[in-house]
Amino acid sequence: MRIESIQAHRMLLPLHEPYHLSYGTIEALDSVWVCVRLDNGAIGCGESTPLPGYSPSTTDTVWATTNDMARTSIGKKVSEVLGAPLPGSDGFLFAALRTALEEAAGLIPNIAGTVPLVGLTQERQGETPAAALRRVRGAGYWVFKIKVGFSPLQQDIERLTAFQADLHDGERIRVDANQALSDQQARILLKYCLPEKIELLEQPLPACAWTDCARIAQQSPIPIMLDESITDVKSLEAAAHTGAGKIVKLKLMKQGGITQLREMVAHAKKLGLEVVLGNGVAGWIDNRHEGIFWLKYLRDMGRAGEMNGYLKIQQRPSEVEFANGCLSLTAMAPRSFDRRHYVATASTTYGPRAAREEEIPLALAV
Repeated sequence: MRIESIQAHRMLLPLHEPYHLSYGTIEALDSVWVCVRLDNGAIGCGESTPLPGYSPSTTDTVWATTNDMARTSIGKKVSEVLGAPLPGSDGFLFAALRTALEEAAGLIPNIAGTVPLVGLTQERQGETPAAALRRVRGAGYWVFKIKVGFSPLQQDIERLTAFQADLHDGERIRVDANQALSDQQARILLKYCLPEKIELLEQPLPACAWTDCARIAQQSPIPIMLDESITDVKSLEAAAHTGAGKIVKLKLMKQGGITQLREMVAHAKKLGLEVVLGNGVAGWIDNRHEGIFWLKYLRDMGRAGEMNGYLKIQQRPSEVEFANGCLSLTAMAPRSFDRRHYVATASTTYGPRAAREEEIPLALAV
């Protein structure tokens, strides 16, 4: 199978409402989408949505790298491109093109099913934590995520206490700090985390603060999950050997493709680490692939996925449904969708078979 054409699009994806993180507030995703067509007619799609403060790459560098790779890939065998040295250590740089090639080559399995999701529980203006929890619960979620670290510590403690007080039996909360806490702040916050109500604390300290995070993990009443600290196999080994976290958060974009993600999951399991998968800052292309991966490789772990970024975007197609707190995937044939539903700020095409200007043909090889 040889690569016949590649389309790359830089997309601006407005959100339903602002998404508040310790890095700042996000109102739209600046994303790179890729569509490839092989000489046998197979089509594949991929996405990369770097987040300033999370990924070392920016959308500018991802866009430039994607176009450089696309320009030199036309006419080559898929295996040749996927087997070539990676253009850097950051998976966001090459995830869009590589994932598109993996899908076109049939490396993303044909699976339909439902994936339980974490419900982002972010208070709207004038809304109490209890009211926010009831609103999100109404959509069918039973695992909720709250963000801390962008407010004063005492305010976060009050919010956490209020959220815990309104939980029903069997419900759990994930608390995500996005690296924003100091050692002392993390220890204080953990004193208010009830093990029967809080599932985990995610990335309390800056990335790669292995020793400090290990000390916190040893005394914590709940598991620590590492996200920003986990980028490659060496970071998995550091987490396991230091005891900095029992759970690791993986993302398709962060790992750079399905093949790399599968290798990371296998190595994490070998080290005795649990895996949570999913990207909350992503479009439907990436989240669909993550949902398929969860069904294939992570269903047995039983932890709700975090591939919920597509729910934050104003426009999404029927390929990714949502019902009763779950991502719902169905098998469907490759199709094109109307680009007028989205905003492409830049587009490039390589190879002889370009799609019509008003369409981006995206493969759904599942």
